[in-house]
Amino acid sequence: MFEWQNFQEGQYAIAIEPSTNHVLGKPFAKQRDELIWLEHGEQRSYATPVSGSSNNDEIAAAEARIAAICPVKVDDYPTITDRWND
Repeated sequence: MFEWQNFQEGQYAIAIEPSTNHVLGKPFAKQRDELIWLEHGEQRSYATPVSGSSNNDEIAAAEARIAAICPVKVDDYPTITDRWND
């Protein structure tokens, strides 16, 4: 899935969209031997339960559960620049 955000004044939005491959695209997924190719008529379905909390202990526990099954590889993502017009 891709998660995107728009925090421009008056246009605040956040979305989660389905994706077949990594946010860095097909060449990156192919290089890592993770490329998924669906043939015409093929489909995949995933269920993603979503919930929220404002309790710091619950948030920390959720982060720990996620990190245990899917560690973040910081090198897989572009560096944050805070330059919105590039």
